[in-house]
Amino acid sequence: MTRYHLWPDAPQILLLHAALGNGDEARQAFAAWDAAVDFEQQLDGGSFRLLPLLHANLRRLGVEHASLGRMAGVYRHAWVSVQQALKRAEEVAGRLQQAGIATLFSKGVVLASCYYASPGLRPMSDVDLVVHRAQAFDALAVLEGAGWRIANDGVAALARARPKDFLAMQCALPLLNRAGDQIDLHWRMVAECARAEGDARFWTHAQPLILGNVTALRPSPTDLLFHTLVHGLKPDPLPALRWVADAMQILRVDGDGIDWDAIGKLADMARVRARLGAAIHFLGQEMRVQLPPKAQALTTRRPCWVERMEQRGFAARLSTPPDKGQLPVERATSLARFAVGSWSGAIPGMTARWLWRRARGAMQSSQGA
Repeated sequence: MTRYHLWPDAPQILLLHAALGNGDEARQAFAAWDAAVDFEQQLDGGSFRLLPLLHANLRRLGVEHASLGRMAGVYRHAWVSVQQALKRAEEVAGRLQQAGIATLFSKGVVLASCYYASPGLRPMSDVDLVVHRAQAFDALAVLEGAGWRIANDGVAALARARPKDFLAMQCALPLLNRAGDQIDLHWRMVAECARAEGDARFWTHAQPLILGNVTALRPSPTDLLFHTLVHGLKPDPLPALRWVADAMQILRVDGDGIDWDAIGKLADMARVRARLGAAIHFLGQEMRVQLPPKAQALTTRRPCWVERMEQRGFAARLSTPPDKGQLPVERATSLARFAVGSWSGAIPGMTARWLWRRARGAMQSSQGA
C-alpha cells in the first residue's frame, strides 16, 4: 500500500541541516543523522536526492566520513543525468522557437542552471516546460515530430477527442521518448491557479534563460519561489525534502529581490494561502531562515473554503491506510478551483457534451439489446 508524505520527519530535517547548514551546526546535524539512519539500508528516495548536496557541503566543511566516496559517486551520476536533461531542454526549446512557440522552463532546469553551484547538486528526473495555452497543441505536434509521445494512451485519446475541454480542465501532459526520458508540457504554470491573470503574470515577469545556444525563458525569482513552495507542499509517495533545499537556494541567491506582496496575491488567486503559509512557517521555524515581516505575515492568513476542502483531501491521503471514503474530496477541490477560475465559462458546453455522450451511449446500448 502506497504511503504518502507531506512534512520531513526528524532524521530528514537533520539531513536538510547537514546539507544546507554552516559550521558546527551542520557538522552536528550530520553526526546525528548518520547515527539515526543506516546509510546503506534505510535511505528513502527523498533523502537520496539530497546526497549530492550533502556531499558538497561536507567537503566544504572539511568533514571526513567513510560514506563520502559513495556520495561522490551519486553526485557524478547526478551531474551526468542533469547535463543530459539540460541538453534535451536546449533541443526542445530550439525546435519550439523555430515553430514560433515561446518556451518558459520551470523547476529543475531553472534551479539546476541558476541556483546551485553545480547542476549535479540538483538531480531531476524530467524537464518541465510551459507554453501559452493557445499554443499547447501546436507545441505537442512539434514535440511529437521530434519523437515524443503522450505517456498515457487513455490521456492521449481524451486530449484528442475533446481538446478544448482538456485544455480547460488539465494543466499539463507528460511526454516520453523512446529512451524513456520525460518532458512535462504545461500550459498553466501553477496547477492550482486556473486564472488567466495568474498565467499572464508568469509570462510578463519572465527572465531570459540561456541553455547552450538557445535563449528561452524562466520565471522571475518571486514567481519561482511561489511555485516551489506551493508545488512542494503536497502529499507525495516520495518524502518531500527537495522543495526545502530549492526554496533556501532561491532565498540565498535572490532573497533581497523577492516581492512578498506579489507572492501573497498569487496565493489568494490560486487559493493556496494556507499551504503557502505553512511552507513559509516551516522555513522560519525548522530551518531557521531569517524572513522579512511581510513573509512572516503570510503565515497567519485563514484558508478559504476551497482550501478547507483541500486540507480534508490531504488528511485523507496522509492517513494510514488512506481514507478512501474521503479521497474524492481531492477531485471535488480541483473542480471547485476550476469553477471559480477564468475558464469556468466552459462548464455549460462541457456539461452539454457530457450529457450528449451519455445519451448517445444509452441509445446505442438500447439498440444493441
